[in-house]
Parts: sequence; C-alpha cells; structure tokens
Amino acid sequence: VTVITPILTSCYMSQGGSALMAVEGLTSLLNETNFFLPDATYEVTSMNGPDESSFRLTLLDLSIQVVCDVATSSARETYFRSCVDFVSDAVRLAGGRLNDRT
Repeated sequence: VTVITPILTSCYMSQGGSALMAVEGLTSLLNETNFFLPDATYEVTSMNGPDESSFRLTLLDLSIQVVCDVATSSARETYFRSCVDFVSDAVRLAGGRLNDRT
C-alpha cells in the first residue's frame, strides 16, 4: 500500500503530466513486476457461496477505478490510450475476476 498510494494520488493531479506518468507507472508495475499478482491469483475460499471476487476490493481493482477516473475526467486525449492499455492489461491479468464496482 505504501508503494502505490503516491502513484494513485498523482493520478488526480492536473499539473503537468503527473497523471499520465502515474498511469504509465501503474502499467509498468502491472507488466514488469509481480506487484499485482497476488490480486490476480486470489483463490475463492468458499466453494458453496458466490464468487468472492465480486465482493473483495484489491489494489488492482482500486487502480483500475482510479485509471478510469483519469480517462473520464481528463479532457486530454493523450491520456486515453495509456488508460485503455492499463485497464485491458489489468482485466486480462485478473482473468475478468474483479470487484462488481470495478
């Protein structure tokens, strides 16, 4: 959590290109490290209940939500492609098992 907090906070900064750099940093964390792997390989503990991935909120879920905020709240077209790339890679990594709110 300590590592990702400043990155997610930077996504909401409108000065300079900090939001774009933050999204690109998240993409690097996603594709070049194992940072989000525990979120993507979460095992369902209850075999009788509904899929728990719809109830839990992971750092990957939160990161997707923040990047979507960047894409929808920014008027800059230069941000959009990086946001789409991150979200598509994240959904692929998670196998589509994300929180319902994500």
